[in-house]
Amino acid sequence: MKSILPTAILAVLLATTSYISAQDSKFGVRTGLNLVSFSGEDAKLFNDQDPGFFVGFYYDYIYTDRIGVEAGFLYSRSKSSEGPDSSSVTLGYIDVPLLFKYYINQNINLCVGPQISLLGEATSDGDGNSGFNEGTIGDATEFFKIGKAAMTFGAEYKTNFDLVLNLRYNLGLGSIVATDIEYFGITEVETEYDVKHNSLQIGIGYLF
Repeated sequence: MKSILPTAILAVLLATTSYISAQDSKFGVRTGLNLVSFSGEDAKLFNDQDPGFFVGFYYDYIYTDRIGVEAGFLYSRSKSSEGPDSSSVTLGYIDVPLLFKYYINQNINLCVGPQISLLGEATSDGDGNSGFNEGTIGDATEFFKIGKAAMTFGAEYKTNFDLVLNLRYNLGLGSIVATDIEYFGITEVETEYDVKHNSLQIGIGYLF
């Protein structure tokens, strides 16, 4: 019994040392192209989308040779035409993704996970005469929900020099448009809009 206990303790210490040595963590910065699309029953409220951008930083943690986690803090921005007229709306979000990574090899990984976003900017630059924010110029935050959720799917390639190329798709899980409340006398009428915000992001980053 006395000989088994030290052997067991040594085995645990060796396993722990091996596990820690396999771990790796780095901070990184990322930027790239943000291509937005809309889905849902009321997606027609938004027409053409201009290419936008995203920028931010993230923390990359590798548990083993195959498994890792990434947490990020990004700002993404896009501009879309609204309705059949010439007005447009610009949306900016603060994105916080938490992604689980599977490493095919030391350079390539696939990722999936949730992303929570907070509305940072919503402006309309035209006097729209159709859609949910009719007649609005300037600040349009009241017409959008304060936050949104998405599921992120992607792939990433790391060079041996810590340069990172990635491709990700954020699938919107709920409507981004706020409930419209109108009063007709003493009657309150609520209108729900089904507009989901999706984005394809093509990025480049660097790990420190």
